[in-house]
Amino acid sequence: MSKFLFRISLYSLVFTLIFISNVSAHTSGGIAVEHAWIREAPPNTKVLAAYLEIQNHTAKKRSISAVTSKQFDKTEIHLSTNIDGVAKMKAIGNVDIPAEGKVVFAPGGLHIMLIGAKVPLREGNSVNLIFHFKDGSSFATDVSVKKSKSKDSHDHGSTDHDDHMQHKH
Repeated sequence: MSKFLFRISLYSLVFTLIFISNVSAHTSGGIAVEHAWIREAPPNTKVLAAYLEIQNHTAKKRSISAVTSKQFDKTEIHLSTNIDGVAKMKAIGNVDIPAEGKVVFAPGGLHIMLIGAKVPLREGNSVNLIFHFKDGSSFATDVSVKKSKSKDSHDHGSTDHDDHMQHKH
C-alpha cells in the first residue's frame, strides 16, 4: 500500500510542478506575462513587434513607462488604430494596467516595437524585454520568436512591423 501512495504522491507532485511552471512562468512582484511572442521576419528586417498579455495581480494600478531590450537599438510602445479605413500607428507614453486587471498587446492594437535588431532573430530564439514602471520597479521576461502566422490566423496576416517600414524613426 505504501508503494501505491508513494506513486500517487509522486504523480501529484509532477503534475503540480508542470501546472505551476505553465501558469507562472513569467511572474514577479504581482506582474505576470503570458502568451508572449515575436513574429519571425527575414534577417534584413529592421523593425519587429512583440505581443503579449501582461497581468497585474496587485490591488493597485501599475503603469508601464518604458520597455527596453539590450538586443535592439531602440524599443517603443505603440498603438495601432484604424479610423475610417485608415490605419495609423503612434508611439505612446505610459500604459496603465488596472488593479487586478490586464492589458493585451496584440496585432492591430498595442504592441512593443523592436527597432534595430543587433543580430538576426529566428524561430526558437528569445528576446529579453524589461518593463519599467512609473514607481521605479522593473520586470524582465523572455519572449520567444515564432514563425509567421498564416493569413487565416486571428491577425489576418497583418504585421505592425510591416507598417513601420514606411514609418521614419
